[in-house]
Amino acid sequence: MSELKKVQQPVPRPSELQRILLRPRDVALMLGCSRSTAYALIASGVIPSVRLHGDRLLRVPRRAIEELAESAFAARGRDESQ
Repeated sequence: MSELKKVQQPVPRPSELQRILLRPRDVALMLGCSRSTAYALIASGVIPSVRLHGDRLLRVPRRAIEELAESAFAARGRDESQ
């Protein structure tokens, strides 16, 4: 009787994962701003966020950053066409 060998899939590195919730420092890196600016944008409501684990963890949905960038580029395009 032949034995089947288990094929182990490599564990993806965090940089290879497409996280759906980002830390504020990740938001800062994506936007090219400081962490303080990222926190200020989150606190002001410009960037929506969620609190997890008894309010200990602050996270931002990746989609919120993508939508912010898309709307900024769309607004810039409208301004240049006028």
